[in-house]
Amino acid sequence: YQRRVRGSQAMSVTLHWNPLSPNARIVHYFTCASKIEVTLKLVNLGAGDHKKPEYLAINPTGQVPALVDEDLNLFESSSILRYLAIKNKSSLYPVHNVQLLGLIDVAYQHIRSTLWETHGNYFFQAFINPFLYKQPPDETKIKEYTETLDKQFAFLNQHFFKRSKFVVGDHLSLADIAVGTLISQLSLCKYEVNSVHNKVVELYKYLQTETSFQQSHEPLWKLVQQFSQNSGSSESGTSAKSEAKVESKSIDKPVGNKIKLYHYPGTRSTRVLWLAYELGLNDIQVEKVKWKDLQKPDFLSLNPNGLVPTMVDGRQALFEGGAICDYLLEQVVTKHNLYPESWTKDNWARHKLYKYWCIVTLDGRLVSKLFGSGKVGNMINKTAKKLWQSTIYPTLSKDLGTNLYINGDEFTATDVFVGYTLFLAFILGLLQKGTAVYDYYFRLANRPAFQQAFPKE
Repeated sequence: YQRRVRGSQAMSVTLHWNPLSPNARIVHYFTCASKIEVTLKLVNLGAGDHKKPEYLAINPTGQVPALVDEDLNLFESSSILRYLAIKNKSSLYPVHNVQLLGLIDVAYQHIRSTLWETHGNYFFQAFINPFLYKQPPDETKIKEYTETLDKQFAFLNQHFFKRSKFVVGDHLSLADIAVGTLISQLSLCKYEVNSVHNKVVELYKYLQTETSFQQSHEPLWKLVQQFSQNSGSSESGTSAKSEAKVESKSIDKPVGNKIKLYHYPGTRSTRVLWLAYELGLNDIQVEKVKWKDLQKPDFLSLNPNGLVPTMVDGRQALFEGGAICDYLLEQVVTKHNLYPESWTKDNWARHKLYKYWCIVTLDGRLVSKLFGSGKVGNMINKTAKKLWQSTIYPTLSKDLGTNLYINGDEFTATDVFVGYTLFLAFILGLLQKGTAVYDYYFRLANRPAFQQAFPKE
């Protein structure tokens, strides 16, 4: 069906969605809260609408959501959210307030890279398995996911909500929308957040009273009531898993006013280091850390996740790779060629799409294959190969076309996000000689900044 949702902004925008997908619902929730006008078009997953040629022409991953704005097609929920926020100047993602925006980015990306994945796994076992596949849930996994969710909600409750009832800041933001979306998904399985996590519980109670929450979730409640119909799959909530547990030196504080990056070669902190070198930050302090040091109080005071990348600039500590990259590009080096002045709306849209696709989805899937088994001979498995062959390679190949780089014939920030993901694919042996994607990767790998940042072996 199609449904016109009216708001204060006049937009010719269609959101292809399914209310059962939290990745699609978060976008609808955001548009309702931001009063952005969209046309909703249901993708019937049970009927296989998401695999039909006309939908794959919009979203080649065959998942929801997808956004069509005139001649522009976008997929990946985080990219869609950022695009809509910037285009409509949403107060939930205030691009004019860079400090608050940085905090929102940290909170949002943290939620997407921790709770989002766990809640997806829990939902599959507790809801999809019994209702769709008529299989009993795996109680061992249910227990495991329940314990993980509790720890992750405890972390959220402790390290955010510093100023008000909201995750960050004094007003509703994208981070709160993410929390509301994932808890509503868990509620379908009769999961309740432990009352000990009082700030999270109170936030969700508040969100449920808001018109935007009720409006965006009404289709979900109706769908659940009619769940005798078949349901299909949606965009995976899987995001980047924890960086590999690696070893090096003890923790030291930054010297002087220099920026300091806590790093381990080959992990996602390498993307940050590569970008820093591309921006000319050759004097950046690089501290190679040991895994055991990441759990020490002095490091946890910088990054309560206990992971890399972590960066310190003066008194400001940042974590989450995407947020750090944005900070370098927008606050540290403000004049550079990595955001070309010639970029059009389409170039910006492609940049945001690939940035979040790589960070939130692809990195995690490839990293889990790379570090998961612990045996080099078993690194390549059918899942990674299928993902590459069916989704990543065709999309990259199509978008690359005859261009030298993924966003045109100039090297840009987009290539940094894509390049690290291709580094993982190369390590896994997924790149094929003689293809445009292979040539593109080695065009990146031959850059001096790339060679300076990446491990030599």
